[in-house]
Amino acid sequence: MIFGPSGQKRNKWITAILFLALSFPTGLTGGEIVRSRAAVRAFKIQTGFPHGRPGFVVDHVVPLACGGLDKPINMQWQTIKEGKEKDLWERKNCADWSSFTWR
Repeated sequence: MIFGPSGQKRNKWITAILFLALSFPTGLTGGEIVRSRAAVRAFKIQTGFPHGRPGFVVDHVVPLACGGLDKPINMQWQTIKEGKEKDLWERKNCADWSSFTWR
C-alpha cells in the first residue's frame, strides 16, 4: 500500500519517488545496507505514528538493496504480511533494478 494520490496522479507520484530514489547514492556501503534510525523516526513522526503502527512495518518503496534512498520520501507503512511478501520479491528481483536507467 502506498499512501498518496490516486489514479493517474498516483502513477506520476510513484514515478517521481522512483526517480528521486534512483537519482541519488544508494544506502550501500561496503556491501552492507545502512539504515538510518533518524530517517525512520522522522517518517513515523511525519505520518502521525511516532511509536509505530500496530500490525505494520516501515517499508522502503524502492528497496535499499535496489538503490533506494533511506529517507522518509521513500518510506511507507506496510502490513507485516505485505512486508514479508515484498521482502521475498526483493531478494529475488533486486538485481533487475541495478540495471535500471532513466531516459
